Amino acid sequence: MLLLEKANDLAPGESVAVSRDEVLQSIPVCCSFYASAVKKPRKLLYRGVSGCTDEYFIARPRTDRRPLTTPLQVHDSFVAWLDRNGFVANRQNSLFTTSDIRSTEKYGNVYAIFPFDGFDFTWSPACRDLFCHWNERTGTDQTVPVAPMLEQLHYTKEDLKGAIVSGNEVMVASRPYLAVRRDLIDDLVASLKLFE
Repeated sequence: MLLLEKANDLAPGESVAVSRDEVLQSIPVCCSFYASAVKKPRKLLYRGVSGCTDEYFIARPRTDRRPLTTPLQVHDSFVAWLDRNGFVANRQNSLFTTSDIRSTEKYGNVYAIFPFDGFDFTWSPACRDLFCHWNERTGTDQTVPVAPMLEQLHYTKEDLKGAIVSGNEVMVASRPYLAVRRDLIDDLVASLKLFE
């Protein structure tokens, strides 16, 4: 499959525009786990992408993401805790996604994402957005230990449907993904009969 070859040629953080036909052919084959998870809740995961206007693209998540607003020391502590606790998808190597489309708008153009099979994900059923949660509890105190707070949030790498239904932040890592611009999502869902 040509799209899979394109995906394998991408470096972390790279993307390339693809056609609607390539997306329609690839989702049932390359994104079947995700497609089955979105069927019952009839919801997708979204992300905001700044500076991109492509209708469809394929990309690989960055593996060296640095925070925009989270203090670096806190970010590194979050990553270290997730690593120590066996989570592959963390705040350094993941896309930040959610099924709450409104919360993605402030980050750029909204895209539905379709991760390729074999992806890893991490989410908390008790936390909508980790950075906001951290700020609400600690203010500007960067010396507060992160481990006790993260343990209380019950992070998991299970139950993708639950993650999607929750509307909470879901970190997605490790595999390429397809992205579909917001104005084209309804057509794509109908063409693939994703929610049937």
